[in-house]
Amino acid sequence: MERFLSRCSIRDRDSHVRIPFVLNYNQKLIHQKAKEQYESGQPVRILVDKARRVGVSSWSEGLLFCHCLSLPGSHAMIAAHEFKSSKALFSIPMGFADSVPFLNIDAVEREMRFPHPSSESLMQIITAGKKTSGRGFTLSALHMSEGAHYESPEPYISMLPAVSNHRNTIVIIETTPNGMEGEGEPFYQMWMDAIGGKNDYIAVFLSWTDDPACIAPEEMAKDAPIDEEEKDLIKRGLSRSQLAWRRMKINSPECGGFVDNFHQEFPVTWEESFITSGMPAFTPEEKRWARKNIRPPKWQGFLERRLTGAWDFREHYKGDLRIWEDPKSGHYYYIGLDAARGEEGRDFSASVCFDGNTGHQAFTYAAHCVPEHFSAYMNSAGRRYNKAMLNPELTGGYGYNVLSNLRDAFRYPNLYYWKGKDDKVAGSTTRRTFGFETTGHMRTVLFETMRASIREAAGTDGDYGVTIYDEQLASQIDLSTRKDTRIDVEKGHDDILFGAMLANIAMKHWAPPRNPNPSRGKDAEEERAALQKMRDDGYVVEDDHKHALQRHHDKIARSIKSYRSDRELEMEEV
Repeated sequence: MERFLSRCSIRDRDSHVRIPFVLNYNQKLIHQKAKEQYESGQPVRILVDKARRVGVSSWSEGLLFCHCLSLPGSHAMIAAHEFKSSKALFSIPMGFADSVPFLNIDAVEREMRFPHPSSESLMQIITAGKKTSGRGFTLSALHMSEGAHYESPEPYISMLPAVSNHRNTIVIIETTPNGMEGEGEPFYQMWMDAIGGKNDYIAVFLSWTDDPACIAPEEMAKDAPIDEEEKDLIKRGLSRSQLAWRRMKINSPECGGFVDNFHQEFPVTWEESFITSGMPAFTPEEKRWARKNIRPPKWQGFLERRLTGAWDFREHYKGDLRIWEDPKSGHYYYIGLDAARGEEGRDFSASVCFDGNTGHQAFTYAAHCVPEHFSAYMNSAGRRYNKAMLNPELTGGYGYNVLSNLRDAFRYPNLYYWKGKDDKVAGSTTRRTFGFETTGHMRTVLFETMRASIREAAGTDGDYGVTIYDEQLASQIDLSTRKDTRIDVEKGHDDILFGAMLANIAMKHWAPPRNPNPSRGKDAEEERAALQKMRDDGYVVEDDHKHALQRHHDKIARSIKSYRSDRELEMEEV
């Protein structure tokens, strides 16, 4: 395909001169994905979330053109969201046909016929959004252009079923993002299902940062970085020329001076691209800290039950349990439990564990398991992590099953119980209300407490607050939104975040000592004696004051080093 298309011509997007169609970086990337899917024996099914002007439409028309040219009897359809877009798109295969007149392709305004000895092939273009779009067709290839901008979900309902599951079929849905609701919801739901492995599509994100045309004179950004986002972009490897282009675009009529508009039109990550009509629940700074420490787990696998009734860990790269830190002696742990029904295709039963002494994430568990199994898993995990405090969410009913199993069947010794106003235990002093009821007000409390912990960590470089390691948790933080007075996460994608928020609020209500070397002396005199004995025996012991002083010294040293680096860079520029 690449060799054939390189002998066809296409209009250059900048000079408007016809040039040979040689695939650019982004086109080669998506072409490789399609090639790998086809060679694995699967039909080509690709979703593309992209920045503007990366060339996906041109590549898609080229693929459909070659499909009709090589397979007799094929029927390819291009669906555009607007009439003027359909004409522009169809001019691409028309140009290909003009480049190879000897093939005798019959092209008219909205239709192209490819002669074959047995049966001719057909390529058509329609404007999506009409209720009749796609109905009655039997298709072998479909390109849905700007799939997040259709007026209704009708094209998805009518056109996708028209393509069979035969290996030689193609479906490409590409778009610049249009939020998670309204017109953009069908694409967003398909995208999230692809990310979660719930459909047969490959999710491909294409960023403006890979486009060699997205540059401007670097003198326009000679003072970079001027904020935290530019610092992050430089760490990603962006040049001053790219930062200059970014600044120019933000201040252009396209974005109107709004950074969020730039994030939607020219995203760096797919999470960033799905800006909704509502406000994000977390600020950009909070999201950046949530992502700052993302790393792969040190261990991933499944929990399995022995014949004796004990639970074992089995390592597997697709495991439901991901562990970053093993339990540490003397540390307090907190686990939030968000139970679900346990059916495939619905919410996960999810839990997140934080080390209360450091605020670091210890593990994430997320699986389609029924409440009875979930409570058994969490009983085992909680006991392993020093009898961690378990905080099950009760609203919806599934959490009550988990709570009753933990309390009555397993007699778990450390369950969260509610603290009311002024941190007084609700009800009488002899009765405790276990678990967490999520009313509308308390939902907001969960989010705001989580935001406070993230800000606390960002302000102290992780000395306090929470430090997140899980990519999935960070993604759910990115996608949470604020609507009027309600804070929410798109349905089906809030389970891990809720587990984290439940663990975090338990840690806030029943806070442990935040001391890297906790001592268990009954009074100050015993503590000093114990520390002195350890020193006499040759152990190196850091007390609180020494440890705090060392941290302060290290921070000052880093600041001086950073200042010197900036000054050296300024001197070089001068």
